[in-house]
Amino acid sequence: MINFLKKDFIPHLIYCSMVLIVCALNPSLAQSENQSENKTLSSKSVPYHSNSQLGQYLLGQHAIVIGDIDTALRALDLALSQDPNNGNLLKSLLNLSLQKSDFDKALTYAKKLQKLSIPSDIGNLLLALKEFKSNNPTKSLEFLKSKGDTKFIEKISPFLQTWINIDKSKDKKNLYLDLEQKLLSFNSVNDKKEDDEFIPFQLGLLADVLNQNDQAYDYYGKFLKFMKQPPVRMIEIIGNFYQRYNKTNEAEELYKKATTLNPQSLMAATFKKRLAGGKNIDPVITNAQEGLAETLFYLAALLSVTNNNQEASVIMAELSLFIKPQVAHTQFLLGELFRSQELYNEALKYYRSVGSNSIFSTVSQISTAQILDKMGKTDEAIALLEKFLNTNPGEIDVAMVLGEILSNQKLYQQAINAYNKAISQINTPLIGHWNIFYARGIAYERNKQWDKAEEDLQKALVLNPEEPLILNYLGYSWVDRGENLDKALAMLKKAVELDPNNGYIIDSLGWAFFRLKNWEEATKYLEKATELSPSDPTINDHLGDAYWKASRLNEAKFQWQRALLFKPENDQIVLIQKKLQEGIK
Repeated sequence: MINFLKKDFIPHLIYCSMVLIVCALNPSLAQSENQSENKTLSSKSVPYHSNSQLGQYLLGQHAIVIGDIDTALRALDLALSQDPNNGNLLKSLLNLSLQKSDFDKALTYAKKLQKLSIPSDIGNLLLALKEFKSNNPTKSLEFLKSKGDTKFIEKISPFLQTWINIDKSKDKKNLYLDLEQKLLSFNSVNDKKEDDEFIPFQLGLLADVLNQNDQAYDYYGKFLKFMKQPPVRMIEIIGNFYQRYNKTNEAEELYKKATTLNPQSLMAATFKKRLAGGKNIDPVITNAQEGLAETLFYLAALLSVTNNNQEASVIMAELSLFIKPQVAHTQFLLGELFRSQELYNEALKYYRSVGSNSIFSTVSQISTAQILDKMGKTDEAIALLEKFLNTNPGEIDVAMVLGEILSNQKLYQQAINAYNKAISQINTPLIGHWNIFYARGIAYERNKQWDKAEEDLQKALVLNPEEPLILNYLGYSWVDRGENLDKALAMLKKAVELDPNNGYIIDSLGWAFFRLKNWEEATKYLEKATELSPSDPTINDHLGDAYWKASRLNEAKFQWQRALLFKPENDQIVLIQKKLQEGIK
């Protein structure tokens, strides 16, 4: 079977394969496993039922579970008014206030926890950052060393102390050597392989800010050996250093990592303009405050990967903005984090705050359109992308997402036009361009232009012959058309080998055996496909057909009835109902 849910063409620039440390924030940040089932497309509103403390507490907890932060804040604040020294309520309100960027309220709760001697890692961290912003590093370090309620501060403290301590000395070289030793000691004690990635970058950034250029060059180089495809923000920082260090060729090669597949993009133009500036450009990170904000940003991104704790990541990203507001890459990350929790209105707020001059502008526009489409505002999403594309015709990614949204609306000719715009920007197709031709091929096939579809799918396969999605789609299409059956069967077998747990691909192989009248093999693979994708109407329908041909008539009818339960397309409903009445002749 063909699965129309294609792989994301736009890499999420922040969600990289980095890992750092396994951290756990306050248990009140834990997310219900069933949270996504209860979400609406925007923050769900919860009615008030009781003014008792217990009633407000339960209301607040329910609001947290479904992602209604505003209601949670109101309810728990009312509960706190009846028990003002309740540590759990204070901690929850602190965390929620940070998620809403209400730093004044958050500081009030943090100070109250401190006054009551109630341990709170997040409270201590916020107070430490407040003192740091007030140019009081000694007091800041005291808060970092205060007793917390988890091991969180203890695990990240070496990274934060590094930047807080910068303002303690004017002897930059000796200061760097001292801080370098502390971080390397932390690495040897920790003995975690993932620190091999993060600590070299931290040391490179530290050396860069302290003008220890040789050390910065060495550590950035070590980091790039571990991180073959670094996130764009790291490319931006290290490329900037290479230029200032008179390593223009290395800077150019690094910038190409982010722009090879989209050489006409705004990002490519931005990097090209920066390269033209040679070595006489300003550093990206210039002081301890910016370095600390950058570290909090990376910790936020890494927490989302290592712990899958999006609320914890949101808090760390908000703290980064507390140190340095209006930073595009942090705003984009917050948009991604809220999007992952299906809090779409919050996500839109951050995506729309990303400046048009930022290298994150394009991906923010794309994410905005995807959310609008998800919220049922598809016309608005299409208009946004078309307007952006008219101004920036070189943005292949924008054209791709526009084509995907149009295809989902079954506007296939318009989708083809969008894909044409993307392909027109490609001079020499590379392996990474396979899914542009793949997507256009699907649109052609759905638009009943098979010859063009076949040409695009074969082009995609030439670019990436090991991609199971292409093998599946082209192989299934041939089987469905009764063409090239032997070749199609070989392709589908290869697709199953490459992706053995994909029910749609296994369904395709089973259906190929069905078309070849090998009922036994067809049944075997189609049964496996239904195990992997039990709620797909087409797979259940196919298995019913195979059972009927294998003379398992009652089982066939059962599968067809199951297929109807899973809301197939209208034309498929008619065919299934006919088979239930007449069978297959």
